Amino acid sequence: MWKPVVLKLSWNRDFKSVEWFFNAVNVCHPICRRIREGLAVMILLGMVLPGWGAEWKLQREFRAEHMVIETVHNAQRVFAGTRVSGIDVFSVSSEKLLSRIRLPQYSGVFSKLRASLFSLDLSGDGRFLAVASNHGKVLFYNPETLELARTLEFPGIDSLTAIRFVDDESFIAGTLGGEVLLAEIDGKVRYRRPVEYDAVNRLALSPDRSRFAVATYASVIRVFDTSGGDLLRELKGHKDAVYDLIFVEEHTLLSCGKDRRMLAWDLESGAGRELYYSDSYIHALAFSSVQGTIVFPADNHQLALMSWPRGEVFQTLSGHKAFVHSLRFSAAGTELWSGGNDSMVRLWSNESNLN
Repeated sequence: MWKPVVLKLSWNRDFKSVEWFFNAVNVCHPICRRIREGLAVMILLGMVLPGWGAEWKLQREFRAEHMVIETVHNAQRVFAGTRVSGIDVFSVSSEKLLSRIRLPQYSGVFSKLRASLFSLDLSGDGRFLAVASNHGKVLFYNPETLELARTLEFPGIDSLTAIRFVDDESFIAGTLGGEVLLAEIDGKVRYRRPVEYDAVNRLALSPDRSRFAVATYASVIRVFDTSGGDLLRELKGHKDAVYDLIFVEEHTLLSCGKDRRMLAWDLESGAGRELYYSDSYIHALAFSSVQGTIVFPADNHQLALMSWPRGEVFQTLSGHKAFVHSLRFSAAGTELWSGGNDSMVRLWSNESNLN
């Protein structure tokens, strides 16, 4: 007998319900019916589960002069910050090295000390490439001309170890002495706050920029209010230095570190849970809200792609030969940039098999 069958799947993500309806007509033979139903389920899984029907592949490679600490990019250029040489600037399309930005050297009694880069970031409007270095200064470069546009120096700070733009006019910086400061690009400091006796490793801003989290060489993560610098919460769960952290939602933070674990934190309750345990240190994290995908360095210097919030690794990427320190998705979530101790910056792209 011919009967209409409705196959319905409801999946909740980001508090929105997405429903697919497949209407099929049963054929007389049961084998044909099962094949038809199996194909429908496979198509549904391809649309629902992050990673299904899509494959990440290596597209381009860029060789820097030294180990890569952090990378940022725009549509035309990728900026690879290296520990001892400065910033290598590459053309995204041709993969050619366009220029090398050398950091200003020390003068006077410290003239023999080498300038070192710890962190860099691009402003949202693309006007400035900001560099945090062991000079204790923030250096602002023009991403187009590569000229030094301005320099900011803060009394009592010898080294700046992390930097992130809050908006086009202000930024947060972390110091070797365990402080954070919020300042404007004209030099006005809104506040300075002590975090820890250990150096600040990384900074992460919430999606609405109202809060930021601080990772240090200590095991405790601290979350602050951006506007006033008030301490909102301390997160205790790591057993050693925290290397990186990133918000995946307004009230959810991911962190990784020397204890080889990646933890997910509920910022409302302060509770943490283990998402992944690795055989080696986990130095970096990145998240794409578009793809619903987390990426992090896994065993044997591979990159692991994990679906969120399911927490399942669906693909690994091979290519790096040493620790990876920098991971960034493009705004559209279709490109991933990675850089590390093998002096390589790699561009990976997501080639979807589904329309």
